[in-house]
Amino acid sequence: MESIREQFTRVTSIFSPYVSFDHINPVTLHNACERGTRVHLLCELHMLDEYFPEPDESLLGYLNSFRGWYDKMVDKLISTEQRIYNDELMLTGAIDIVCAIRGSTTPVIIDIKTPATESKTFRLQLAAYKYLYKHCHCCRKKNSSHAEKGWKTTESMRVY
Repeated sequence: MESIREQFTRVTSIFSPYVSFDHINPVTLHNACERGTRVHLLCELHMLDEYFPEPDESLLGYLNSFRGWYDKMVDKLISTEQRIYNDELMLTGAIDIVCAIRGSTTPVIIDIKTPATESKTFRLQLAAYKYLYKHCHCCRKKNSSHAEKGWKTTESMRVY
């Protein structure tokens, strides 16, 4: 993933004041962040049909859950781990997955989540990603056939 351009604010930074991790042991929080990063990488490798060695057992449940969902539900992968910038708002976000779900040609934004509980900011984060994607010139060119069909987002997808 590329570094963030100077002067741009990340979508997740905007919502950070509304989420407190003070009650979580710092080691536990660090391990959860590491787990999330590794799960994202494994999911991306699966989507791109790239080889990777069998992950350690602590990640297998997450990966198998994602594989089952992805292989059954996704018709076409449009992009993965795409960083989008909005110069007007000076806002940026990294969208995990944009895909077409089976039976539809409308692009859907999927955000992979690994926590046990849903954060109150997950839906807000998806809404911000939808805005960025809808207003991104590079995305409109890339998906011009979808531009007039409307835009959809899903619930935050949690991979268990």
